[in-house]
Amino acid sequence: MTHREQGKPPFYPKLLHLQHVHPNAWQRAVLGEGMALVGVLLAMADLASAWSVVALPAAMAGVVKAHDLLAGRLQGRLATRQDP
Repeated sequence: MTHREQGKPPFYPKLLHLQHVHPNAWQRAVLGEGMALVGVLLAMADLASAWSVVALPAAMAGVVKAHDLLAGRLQGRLATRQDP
């Protein structure tokens, strides 16, 4: 059974209040834990400060939310253009 069948939404889309973008499980893992792991690796290699551990996942969440908002606006414009 998937999360949608159980009625319990995943945490990442719920946290960002996503309405138009629905990332699946591996995409949520890359966007959340993957960016945190990249931040840790960059900080450990002294290529970035320790703030990158927090900044990279936050920046990625901002990009995903912006994509969701843009998708919603484009759907609205497309729907108004198709209605005669």
